[in-house]
Amino acid sequence: MKKKSRTKILLIDDDPQALEITEARLRANGYKFKGALDAVEGINLIRSEKPDIILLDVEMPGVDGFSLCKIIKGDRSISKIPIIFITAKELIGDVEKGFEVGAVDYVLKPVNWDRLMGKIEKLLSS
Repeated sequence: MKKKSRTKILLIDDDPQALEITEARLRANGYKFKGALDAVEGINLIRSEKPDIILLDVEMPGVDGFSLCKIIKGDRSISKIPIIFITAKELIGDVEKGFEVGAVDYVLKPVNWDRLMGKIEKLLSS
């Protein structure tokens, strides 16, 4: 299991407040945090930082989370990084689509932080 203080988690979400809240929660739990407000910034950070886990919003302007997940999973240098979708999008089929494009989990907003931390811990221990 990777030591928390060395674990890098990247959130890609177009909502600056979501980045701030997530950063505070993750840092309080001992994780390193990086955030990106769009897909282009996100993919550049993924390639440069090589995070241990990617948290990804679905609804973003330009390239949405599903499309970005496909791009990540299609790039051999970063395709093994696990992705958890964090989104308010819960229409029938969205969760299934998240798994189809390569996510390992799907968390609905508003985020239940205990549940998300549990999912992160489980991922890191596997």
